[in-house]
Amino acid sequence: MPSFQERMEAHRAEKRRNAWWKQPGHPCYAVVTAFVSAIALIFSFPPFDGAELAFVSLIPWVLWASFAPGWRGWWIAVGASQLFVWCSLLVWLRHVAIYAEAPLPAFTGPLIVLGLAATVAVLHLPFFGLLRWAVPKSLKKSGTVRVLSLLMLAGLWVVQEWVRTWFLTGFPWLPMATTQWRNPVALQLASITGAYGVSALIVAINIGIALYARQLIKRRKKAGYFGNICPEFYVVMVALFGSLVLYLRVLPQSEDLQPLFSASAIQPAISQEVKWDEEMALQHLKTIDRETRLAALTQPEIILWPESATPWEARGKNGIEWWIARLSLEIDTPILMGNLIETDSGEWYNGIFWVTPEGGLDDRYYAKRKLVPYGEYVNLRGLFPFLDKANHDEYDITAGDSARPLRIDVNGREVRIGGLVCYEDIFGHLARETALSGVDAFLVVTNNAWYGREGAAYQHAAHSVLRAVETGRPVVRVGNEGWSGWIDGQGRIRTEFTDANGSIYTRGSSPMSIFHDADRSRYQTFYVRYGEWFVWTCMELFVLGIMIIKWVPDRKAPEAKEEPLLKGRDNIFKRRRRLKGLE
Repeated sequence: MPSFQERMEAHRAEKRRNAWWKQPGHPCYAVVTAFVSAIALIFSFPPFDGAELAFVSLIPWVLWASFAPGWRGWWIAVGASQLFVWCSLLVWLRHVAIYAEAPLPAFTGPLIVLGLAATVAVLHLPFFGLLRWAVPKSLKKSGTVRVLSLLMLAGLWVVQEWVRTWFLTGFPWLPMATTQWRNPVALQLASITGAYGVSALIVAINIGIALYARQLIKRRKKAGYFGNICPEFYVVMVALFGSLVLYLRVLPQSEDLQPLFSASAIQPAISQEVKWDEEMALQHLKTIDRETRLAALTQPEIILWPESATPWEARGKNGIEWWIARLSLEIDTPILMGNLIETDSGEWYNGIFWVTPEGGLDDRYYAKRKLVPYGEYVNLRGLFPFLDKANHDEYDITAGDSARPLRIDVNGREVRIGGLVCYEDIFGHLARETALSGVDAFLVVTNNAWYGREGAAYQHAAHSVLRAVETGRPVVRVGNEGWSGWIDGQGRIRTEFTDANGSIYTRGSSPMSIFHDADRSRYQTFYVRYGEWFVWTCMELFVLGIMIIKWVPDRKAPEAKEEPLLKGRDNIFKRRRRLKGLE
């Protein structure tokens, strides 16, 4: 008869064997996995900037998938987690309904957030479905197949991000690569593969670390040296080391750095609530006038204004071209500005314009190519007239069709400026098209006051860092209410305009001296030359990976030597005592 102590010890052992964390099908396992991954993902993106969390944010899903949990519980956990993540990251979008031309119901803002978050979450579901299917199967295969499975999963993530660029009107907001916007070491792969390669590397590192941790936990003592190797982990470590080497290689030498121009970015910080109020228009002009004159005291070569800088169009029926030209003449400094114009044919353009003291508003300008749906144009306006409430104006903006840079004269030097207006810098192919035309630097003008003083301005700026690395060209940003500054061709933030408390949501001007790597500027990056080659490669890896995992037989498991079973009524207690060395 076992003693009381032995019975209690057996009871505790039974509880440990039946603990929820050892049962992949237990609801608590799903809840913990979904919650931990969601929190890690949210805090890895701007404005929180927990960049390191991105490299572990998917580990809970990989570990859970390795135990082949039930599909129903898996999909419920994935769906809830992804919806929570994207609602949290896009919560600032509710302000669009607040600033609409006509009053909208209170539920409209949250409904917009929920609808867009659900759309993005659904577009990410294929990756998690493939993760659940592929991981437990690949663990039974050879090392080569396991590595191919890793590349297949990372490739599918890339394909999903690429689909978001084109699905409906396109919304490639916050690819995984933006988590590293303040970590240029991890971004250099983008000059070869585009930002997609950085996203793939982050996803692959998550999978490699997770499977390595699983290997350590379930290590077989008699499997031998090669039986305990985790090939996925070593592959991603080599890739990470390669990213570091690439960063060191692209760092410019001091003798290669040459100045492009000096500038002062004006950030008027005019709230969207009053930006288009006719009664406040003159006050807005006074704000721009005052900040511009103060900035001119630092003697920059160029003054920069944000998107739709003035309350009236620069040229048109109510145009104030004369006012802008006079201001440029009085401060004796050219102005490169974001603004609206109305042509003689009645077409409206949102673009970037060049104003000089000698010639006033130049006829050459960059017109925005990618318009914001229901902000700058309304689909099916005649069929659904209520949609006009989402658009401030009664007219639709006309999309530009040219990626040619603005060629401006800066104290006798020609500088080629590639224009990107509003959210155009979240589309990598637009910046690439402009870079192919030959640019020295990019200028992004934007008005993030639409989205309040939350995370939108930081999230938006993160995309400009990706464009800088992809094209190898500096990116200068000027916003109505943040984020203003400039990023060099290696993705390093050189200037970030903030107030004394470190907030980007402030009024004033930011002096900047923009320089570039003269040696690197003579050629185009691999990504600019060859475009989305990496996306097509990932598609091929995805198809190949599914075929290999499905058709290649499992590897033969090593035979394990089983202990002889003890006979008798108390064999479980005798076996425990023997293992402890008591018998």
